[in-house]
Amino acid sequence: MDADNDNDLKNRIKRKFIGEEIRRRKLQELKYFKQGEQEKVKAYARRFGKVFRIANRGVGMQDVLQIDYFVSGLKPELIEQVKYGNPGTLAQAIERAKLVERTKNEALQQELMSKINEKGIEDILKNYNNENKKETRTYQEMQKPINEQKIDDLT
Repeated sequence: MDADNDNDLKNRIKRKFIGEEIRRRKLQELKYFKQGEQEKVKAYARRFGKVFRIANRGVGMQDVLQIDYFVSGLKPELIEQVKYGNPGTLAQAIERAKLVERTKNEALQQELMSKINEKGIEDILKNYNNENKKETRTYQEMQKPINEQKIDDLT
């Protein structure tokens, strides 16, 4: 068999089994598709691509819509800079998002290293622990002095 017949058969099977209703559902899913809080752009783009391929099958969605769906699902701190790059294709939007993410991560690392050099790790951890310490009832009980009677009660 030649490659054209294989591709044609493959496309006919896809059209038959991936009906219009499934394609519409995937298109609707794209509208609400979001990057996870701890998810990297690369992983988000891979997930997006799987849904997009089905939603776009047989339609040929315009580049502007592809980019809009992808960018609107990015973490809020990435969206503005990705749009600022004015990507013309989905591939360009993905690469721009990866670049923005990497740049932001490098900036955070530099800021952290600067603080470590400036204050020292001990002060940073001390401040962090003080800011995030929650004084629960158990914590408050642990802070009370223990007398001999309490020790006897525990044993």
